[in-house]
Amino acid sequence: MLPSFYQTFLQSRFTQRQFLFLQALLWLLTQYRTLRIEMLAQYLCLPVLAESCRCALQRFLLLEQFTLEHIWFPLVQHILSNFFPHNQPLYTATGIPA
Repeated sequence: MLPSFYQTFLQSRFTQRQFLFLQALLWLLTQYRTLRIEMLAQYLCLPVLAESCRCALQRFLLLEQFTLEHIWFPLVQHILSNFFPHNQPLYTATGIPA
């Protein structure tokens, strides 16, 4: 489902259990196209109460690994260093109006 460089990068940031849970969550997001935690918890089909599943999902999404400093900045840095030439300028655009 994920490109191999995403898999290796995310596996280095999460435990095996967390990585498997993340893969399941990403699959649910692509299948059901919903971002409501209550619905995702319902679709997870874990052998626990729905409220417990919702709380577990919230705790997972609040892990320190999901912060900008721990995963998103290193991921962008990894992509830039491995997929773009070092000797050419790289132009980026932001969604912030001038």
